[in-house]
Amino acid sequence: MGTHYILEACDANAELLNNKTFIMDSLRESIKRSNATLMDEISVEFTPQGITAVCLLSESHLSIHTWPEKNYAAIDIFTCGEHCNPLEACNYLIKAFESKNPKIKVIARGYEESTHASKLHRLFKKWLPILR
Repeated sequence: MGTHYILEACDANAELLNNKTFIMDSLRESIKRSNATLMDEISVEFTPQGITAVCLLSESHLSIHTWPEKNYAAIDIFTCGEHCNPLEACNYLIKAFESKNPKIKVIARGYEESTHASKLHRLFKKWLPILR
């Protein structure tokens, strides 16, 4: 039914990962760049540090959970349809959070391996060198 990108932003900038305004601005920009449609958002700041945010998209959702003390953010982007480019959102967020060691996993949700997943795999292999 869609494509699920799991981005692990490792070795990221701790200060940026604890800045709620920066995180929300970055999520909005990544959504715009991926051609998705933002419907609503919610975010929570934790004490002494860390932020969780969820952006509801007409295509599904984008979420982030940060651990500034570990220089790490877990980001999920799930989109349905053909018009979005979640990899563009991942690429933007890697740069925004200054992740020096990003990891991306792509899961085709609800599709048979022989169709959409194969297409995604080829696209991902093409874009992977650009992300590094």
